Amino acid sequence: MHFSEYKDYLLQHNLAPEKIATPFVRWVQRFIASNPSPLLSSSKKVKQFLQNLEEDPTIQKWQLEQAEKAVQLYVQLFLKNVTSVSDCQDTPLDAIYEKLKTVLRLKHYALRTEKTYTD
Repeated sequence: MHFSEYKDYLLQHNLAPEKIATPFVRWVQRFIASNPSPLLSSSKKVKQFLQNLEEDPTIQKWQLEQAEKAVQLYVQLFLKNVTSVSDCQDTPLDAIYEKLKTVLRLKHYALRTEKTYTD
């Protein structure tokens, strides 16, 4: 993944000081590891992640606020700036399909789902 790029992005754009950037990266790693449904919108994925954190008695309020800020910055700013149309135009279509198949198989999706997504 591109976690070091996310940290660099935070620092370069003065979105978080050095001592906060590393915990932000950890929250984003935890968000991605929560494996949100690909059918949900980005905002619903974040909301679901935060609800799960709220249910965890070991998470304090300040941590929940920090997690929310970290994931919001990741989804709303970083991902939109890193992924652009020009990136997709340089990649052959077959490579995109292979990447999609790999991700779907890693997430244990059914073969029919894979076929539907690639069609």
